[in-house]
Amino acid sequence: MIDVRQHGRLLLALLAPALVMFGCALVEEQEPVPPVPVAAPAPVPGAGCSSSFADVSKPLCDGTYTQSVTPSTFPAGSLISAQNPGMVTFTGSFRPGENLTFRGIVVRNSGEKQLASNGTYEDMSFVGGPPCGNTVNTMAANGVKNVIVRRSAFYGKGGRYLLLVYQSSGVKVEDSVFRPDGGWNEDCSGKVEPNAGLAFYNSNDVSCAGCVLIDGLKPPGSEHLGGLGVNCHVSARNAVFDRSVIVNSPRGFFAEGNGTCDSVKIKSSVAAGGDYASNRNVSGETAIVGSTLIGNCGGWKGSTTLTGSRVTGSVSGCSGSKVGAGAELRLNTRFLDDPRWRRELCATESRGFCSTKGTLSGYLMLHIH
Repeated sequence: MIDVRQHGRLLLALLAPALVMFGCALVEEQEPVPPVPVAAPAPVPGAGCSSSFADVSKPLCDGTYTQSVTPSTFPAGSLISAQNPGMVTFTGSFRPGENLTFRGIVVRNSGEKQLASNGTYEDMSFVGGPPCGNTVNTMAANGVKNVIVRRSAFYGKGGRYLLLVYQSSGVKVEDSVFRPDGGWNEDCSGKVEPNAGLAFYNSNDVSCAGCVLIDGLKPPGSEHLGGLGVNCHVSARNAVFDRSVIVNSPRGFFAEGNGTCDSVKIKSSVAAGGDYASNRNVSGETAIVGSTLIGNCGGWKGSTTLTGSRVTGSVSGCSGSKVGAGAELRLNTRFLDDPRWRRELCATESRGFCSTKGTLSGYLMLHIH
């Protein structure tokens, strides 16, 4: 394996239509990817759809639904899907019941959105959050178990965290995009709370695989923990970040708290930008395996061990060699380069990725090659 920045060229090998690998082949850097279309997709003709929450035997028709989603809105075991992914928007409160599957829906409001036990959320967008207080965009909290979030996006102004997994277990996030857009604690008084993109907080047996965090904004005067990480004020264990990427963020991977975070693993991942690509300030241990940190590796409490990893900046409190082979990174480009994400993420923003004309995977490559 070869470090993704070692040669100043793009290291790219196509493994499959949905995969890109860095570090296994060396090719010349390619020209910028041409712009992707941003127009909304044409409706699927003749598919049949429903315009009522009372009938989810068919996909929901394109449009905006203002009703609140409560634990009693949909029967357990239901599939609630969009006729066309990204073209159905829920604007009411979102607090669904257990054992449901949601697919292809944009949930957009300025309140906290909740994920329930035994729930599956695929091809979703969770947009916006409260502007003040100890509040978040989306959470799985207080004993929630066995949640899958797949091929989804978390962004928009408001909320301490884009996704907070609090005192829960068995939560898996796969192939999802996070963009902290600020808008929290900017015109508020009172205590400034820590904030981040995703936090596994006092939670066990959790994972983030194929997660991508881009263009993070730090709310003014706040304690920014990082992009993706763990926060423990009691004992928690088994958090894994696999083939994940953080670019253009004030900080990268993090482990914080006054409890113990055991068995935290960062593998086959890359963090680029900010002062610390990885930092740890809590008891317990982090293993960084086969990863590339474009920046500093810091450890003030607990242990951080580098194995087969490469660090371009300083190493303070992290043991092991900083000149390992680095990341062999696989990205799901079929998901990342879906035109839906440019259409949604860049509707009201023009910074970072939205200032470019290429694909999201191409934007990541510009930061990590």
